[in-house]
Amino acid sequence: MKRTKHIMLIAAMSAPCVFCASANADDIIKVRVSYKVVVNPVDGTRPPGVNDADIDAAVEGMNAIMETFGRGYRFVRTGALIDIGGIGGFFRPNPSYYYGNGFADTQDRANIESDAVANKSLYAWNDNAINLFVISGGGISFDIGGNEPGQALIVISSGADAKGKTAIHEIGHYMGLCHTQGCSCGSCAGGGCIIPEDDRISDTLPDLECWDQDLIATFNFGVGYSSLTPGQQTRVDNVFFNVMSYHGEDQAGDNYHTRETELQLDEWVDKASSSHAADCDGITYFVDATNNGIQTGTSELPLRTVAKGLNFANGGGNIVLVRPGNYPENLHITSPVTLRVPRTGKVTIGSHH
Repeated sequence: MKRTKHIMLIAAMSAPCVFCASANADDIIKVRVSYKVVVNPVDGTRPPGVNDADIDAAVEGMNAIMETFGRGYRFVRTGALIDIGGIGGFFRPNPSYYYGNGFADTQDRANIESDAVANKSLYAWNDNAINLFVISGGGISFDIGGNEPGQALIVISSGADAKGKTAIHEIGHYMGLCHTQGCSCGSCAGGGCIIPEDDRISDTLPDLECWDQDLIATFNFGVGYSSLTPGQQTRVDNVFFNVMSYHGEDQAGDNYHTRETELQLDEWVDKASSSHAADCDGITYFVDATNNGIQTGTSELPLRTVAKGLNFANGGGNIVLVRPGNYPENLHITSPVTLRVPRTGKVTIGSHH
């Protein structure tokens, strides 16, 4: 009689656990990014310091952050840095029209998207990747079309924060995330936000761009940062050092813009697995034993059993993300698949005999 293989998987707190059913399984979902550089319409040159090594370093930095999230996603470039535009390109739709554009006229943000989508060859547009356009200038960066399948357009200036952390912030918007201070809230200056707005993520604390850790702590817990419990300090830090926050430009070292909460990651992964699946080489299916309702495999409607997650994943380099809990299932895995758990909590799969 053929015996079914029993699997026990236990994940400790803080460390994501990966189980691959085969040594040949690819436990990473790759997100394709396509970098283009807008050249000077006067002489056809790139902005100073923009080259393949610079972009490779940016992607490497992004992936170092992604690794700490424990969700199994990494960015991979689709070829070399591509020059677009050229000498004499002073008028739309030539890409060089946007060289050095500070985008003070917000209409230009809509224009660059419509020009790129209508002139895909001219803009080296890739329908199966996130399209990032590097322009000359200071700190301007923005994303367009984040909720539209196949229309990811991100603009990053050549002087913007080494381009890596800026890009991961803008890609966060593309994957459905708002700023930690709120979806329509920018800085506090110039008549901006004076009270926190909703960022649609329940495990991030209310935040403002001009608050330090003490002000975040006082608003949310009624005492200063040093008086908080370690767990409360972590919640404050998760906002203050968040990828989607406006904090950090005045912070020393590499601590800023490096964190996302579990529910932020859930939203990110959901978008990567649905409206932006064309940019990725795999899908994540969520499993939660406590879900007694509709089961589709998303973070909000997870599958109830690991077996069902494996059935949905059906190999192919997909990931089954199992939320904390006990899953007394005897699994028979016949194709490569990766099981992951969140960074916190404990998961037990299988049974002792």
